Amino acid sequence: MDIEVEVNLNQLRELHAKQIKEHRVDTLTPFEAFPKVLNECSRYIRGLGYGPKPPRRKRIGAESNEVRDEIEQLQQAVTHRETEISNLKSSKKYAKGTTRRGEN
Repeated sequence: MDIEVEVNLNQLRELHAKQIKEHRVDTLTPFEAFPKVLNECSRYIRGLGYGPKPPRRKRIGAESNEVRDEIEQLQQAVTHRETEISNLKSSKKYAKGTTRRGEN
């Protein structure tokens, strides 16, 4: 056997042994195990077809929706605070104006 093939085979065996040790059963599929051993992504595996695919944009979209919601909530909070500040400023001006009128 080629040395590289033998090394990869030993790594694959160790990976499966580790899974059995940790989970008491081998939970890895060939699509999960081969890329870890061969350090390859989305490649054709003879007899198994194409390997793991990159993450879908849907997942990224869901995360960005969460971020958008958080940004919207923060913007609403800022708008609320700005309204409170302007109300306080106008009430102070009103209070100053009423005390000046009373002094005259």
